[in-house]
Amino acid sequence: MKNRKKACGFCIIDIDGTLFEEFKLVFNQIISEMFGKNRCIKVINRFFNIVNDLDFISNSMFMFKAVMVVYSIFSGQNYYNCLRIYEEKYCKLSKKYVEKAYNSYVVPIQEMGYSVLFITHDIYALKFNILGSRILVYTKKREDIPQELSKLDIDYIIGNNYMDDILAGKRLNVEYAAEGIDQAKIVYVGKSKLVKRLVSSDVKCLKNMQEVLDYIKDAT
Repeated sequence: MKNRKKACGFCIIDIDGTLFEEFKLVFNQIISEMFGKNRCIKVINRFFNIVNDLDFISNSMFMFKAVMVVYSIFSGQNYYNCLRIYEEKYCKLSKKYVEKAYNSYVVPIQEMGYSVLFITHDIYALKFNILGSRILVYTKKREDIPQELSKLDIDYIIGNNYMDDILAGKRLNVEYAAEGIDQAKIVYVGKSKLVKRLVSSDVKCLKNMQEVLDYIKDAT
């Protein structure tokens, strides 16, 4: 294959659940603070976490808002007020984790010569100032990423969701293959047995961002 990359290219990293590994912890803390005494919401949220841990279904803003609609109904609270409170708590609680992850993983990757872009469904992530203007918010990653990023020299696409990140990476590589360009390395970050059964050998499965960093170091 023709290699269009003259040096290190781009490293594309999903934010929630990948770079921001404590996302689930923060989400559950917020839900507990907002609706903790409601038994129905506790049961629904437990089920939601089980499904989310599969790392299979797309974690879109539509899904998040649908969950908040259900929680607001069961709690008798105003839906828009729930969104406002969630956003405030999320931005406040997430900041320290995102900054730590940036310094621990993103900075070393950049020092190796890669340019880093961050992908997400989460519009609240735009308030993570340390990530700057490199946050790309997509409604449908598996469609938007191949369409909008195929002209970039992407070396790695890193994420924790099969429908979002892995399929987006595979579709991106279809675009690369059609142009005779070296394909991006797809990295799944997580522990889902379902995803590990579904992915092919061209997807690298790692447990966390530290393993991702070590993997990139060894390959660079």
